[in-house]
Amino acid sequence: MKGLVENRGHGFGVACVFSSSILLAFVGIIVKQLVCGYGLPMLAMTCWRNMIVALGMLAFLKMRGSRALLPRRGDYAFVMAYGFLLAVFNGIWVSSVYYNGAGIATVMTFSSLPLSGLVQWIVDGRRPGCILIPAVTLSFSGCVLVCATGADVPGSVSATGAMIGVVTGVLYTLYLFIGRESSRRGLGAGQVVMYTYGFASLFHLLANLLFGGVMPGTAENISGLMLSSAPWQAWVLIFLLALGPTMMGWAFLTLSLSYVSPVVANVIMSTEPLFTALLAIPLIGEMLSLTQWAGSLCIVLGVLTVTIRPRATSGKIQEQGV
Repeated sequence: MKGLVENRGHGFGVACVFSSSILLAFVGIIVKQLVCGYGLPMLAMTCWRNMIVALGMLAFLKMRGSRALLPRRGDYAFVMAYGFLLAVFNGIWVSSVYYNGAGIATVMTFSSLPLSGLVQWIVDGRRPGCILIPAVTLSFSGCVLVCATGADVPGSVSATGAMIGVVTGVLYTLYLFIGRESSRRGLGAGQVVMYTYGFASLFHLLANLLFGGVMPGTAENISGLMLSSAPWQAWVLIFLLALGPTMMGWAFLTLSLSYVSPVVANVIMSTEPLFTALLAIPLIGEMLSLTQWAGSLCIVLGVLTVTIRPRATSGKIQEQGV
C-alpha cells in the first residue's frame, strides 16, 4: 500500500512537470512577439511581468483563503536569495541570447541536464544510474537538434558566449535544487512563486535603473522602463504571459519538486523546446525540419526512460536514484 501511494505521488509529480513544460512552452513564443514584434526591452518587460506574477499569485492565494502568505522569519533571506537567483538567471539568459542566438542559448540552458545529475551525486551521494545516463544523453541531444538549427550553429559561438551559456545551465540547475529545498522547508509552491518573482522584479528594476542601456535587454531611460510606447495589445500579452504560462508554469514546476528529484524534473522539462516548436507551427507558422523531428524523437525517448518505470522511495520527496 505504501509503495502504491508513493508511486501515485511520483505520477502526480511527473504530471506537474509535464504541465509546467507545456505552459512554459508558450513563454518563448509570447516573448518573441513582445521583443521582436513590439520592440520592448527584454529586462524592462520582464520586470513588469515578474511584478504581475507576484501580485497575481498574491490575489490567487487570498481568494483561496490561504493563511500561509508570510514565510517564517528564518525563510525571508532564503526567498530573497531565490528571487535574486531568478533575476540573475533572467539577465544572464538574455545575454546568452544576445551573444549566441535563441537556439544555442536554449541548448546551453539545458546543459543543466548532465549538471543536475552531477550535483545530485555530490549533494545526495547518488551516482547516476543505468537509466539516468541514457535519459540525460537522449534529452540533451534532442534539445541540441531541436534548438541549434538554422543560423544558430555551434561553430559561431564565441568564447564569451560559450562561458555565458554554461553559466545559464549552472544557474538553472541551482534553481531546481533550491526549489527542492523550498519544499523541504515547508514553503508552498504559490508562496515560493509569489516571493521569488516579487524580489526578482525589484532586482530587475534596480538593474534597469543602474545599468540601463549598458546591460543587454535593459531600458535606456525611464520612458523605456515604463514601456510608455507599448500599445495596449502588448500590455495584454504581458498580462497573459505573467498570469498564464509564467505564474502557473513555475508553480507546477515548484510543486513537482516535492514528489520527483530535480534530475528527473530536468529531464522531463527538456520537452519544453519540443512543445514550443510544435506550438509554433499553428501559432506563428514555423515548421519543424527533419533534424528537429529527429531531436523531438530523442527527447521523447529520454523522457520515457525516466517516467515509464517510476521508482518510489520512502518519504514525500522522491529522490530518484535511477
